[in-house]
Amino acid sequence: MQQKDTDPISEFEEIIENLYGLYLDSTVGLVKLVEFLNNVRTTMIQKLEKSDPKIDNPEYLDNQLFIYGEGNPNTSEALKLHECTQEEFYKRNSENGRNHIYMGNLTLISIYHYWESFYRGKIAEFKKIRKEDLQLSIMGDLGKLRRSIVHHRGIALKDVEKCE
Repeated sequence: MQQKDTDPISEFEEIIENLYGLYLDSTVGLVKLVEFLNNVRTTMIQKLEKSDPKIDNPEYLDNQLFIYGEGNPNTSEALKLHECTQEEFYKRNSENGRNHIYMGNLTLISIYHYWESFYRGKIAEFKKIRKEDLQLSIMGDLGKLRRSIVHHRGIALKDVEKCE
């Protein structure tokens, strides 16, 4: 993002747009990861049909590891960064899976953090009012959602019922 001489309201709107774009890009990317895994699995099943028909099924592949790493995985110098089963990978990246939920949560938390830690004060100063006097119901609602996400593992606290 380029630094421009804009009012803080426009700056904050741009931050929100950029975060929303990141969320959309990320969730599309997650869907593409699942498509990639499905293509790899289809190829693996076709190969296994020829070499070992007893294990040419999705259940066998579900239990196989999916590993992120650095370096050649066939050498001892390879660095394993993360591993999970293919089933875990598929579930967390599928639409409405855990990673989609996390991306939504991170987006919401980020928007609220930008507001509360910086832009609320900057916008109040721009409008020549006290920070405490600048209240937007939507930001109050985001604060309630944020508390549920951060402090209650994403389970809505009672005050979320009061959101507008």
